[in-house]
Amino acid sequence: MRHVAVQPADQRAHEVFDATLANIPAARHWATRQLRTWGFEDLVNDLELAVGELVTNAVCHGEGPVDVVLAVLGDRLRVEAHDRGGGHPAIRAPATAGPDIGGWGLRLVSQVADAWDAQVTDSLTIVWAERNLASPRRLPPTPR
Repeated sequence: MRHVAVQPADQRAHEVFDATLANIPAARHWATRQLRTWGFEDLVNDLELAVGELVTNAVCHGEGPVDVVLAVLGDRLRVEAHDRGGGHPAIRAPATAGPDIGGWGLRLVSQVADAWDAQVTDSLTIVWAERNLASPRRLPPTPR
């Protein structure tokens, strides 16, 4: 894991993780710390789950490092996972056996998010999830 940037004026935090399964808990913990710093204690459980699932998908189906972004966009809190895989994320039927075991990740994200989607280019996949906030907030600066 290497520290990239925290931009409190933009209400945005960004961290890059090597694409290994061992970094999934680190991404979740980083997101949890940031959410608590920003005062979103009530959203920690749901968004920690969303970050874990988005990063897992990026590690398992993407390529290269995984950028994780948390951002407050007016009355929404957004989490993103970026990879260099160019895949097309979609909710699929869960499989409990065989080589394609899985299929719960985006289904879980859709349950804890108010909206989710993906932007895909030839060189980048961004999967995001958003939660609506009761009212827009101005966040305190993030300690470095």
